[in-house]
Amino acid sequence: PKDAELVLNVILPLEITNGNDDMQRGMWFRSQQRKRYAKKMPIRTPFEFPVAIRVTRILGPRQRLWDSDSTTRGSVKELIDSMVECGWFVDDGPRHISECLGVQDSSRREKGPAVQIKIWKAGSHNPKS
Repeated sequence: PKDAELVLNVILPLEITNGNDDMQRGMWFRSQQRKRYAKKMPIRTPFEFPVAIRVTRILGPRQRLWDSDSTTRGSVKELIDSMVECGWFVDDGPRHISECLGVQDSSRREKGPAVQIKIWKAGSHNPKS
């Protein structure tokens, strides 16, 4: 919407997973995944206000859409943890991130697999747009 204050819109060459296999691999695997994400993520200073995040999974060739309830589980947690590690947020608690929505996009397969991160100043947005 016009009145929403979008403060960041970035596409990163990262592939997120839905967690169907990841959770059985244990903490070491998830820690390594977080470190891989952090290596490809820009360093920045933390936002000075609460934010809302929309994580869009951009599908690559031959990838299939997940069930809608899988869009914020799996490696999205590691993605947000790596954002904290790279200075985007002080931490991932509700004082800093008020909400997180996950969606999928199969219309830009030539750009995928990738992830688009849109961040709004909390209270000034509609993360579904």
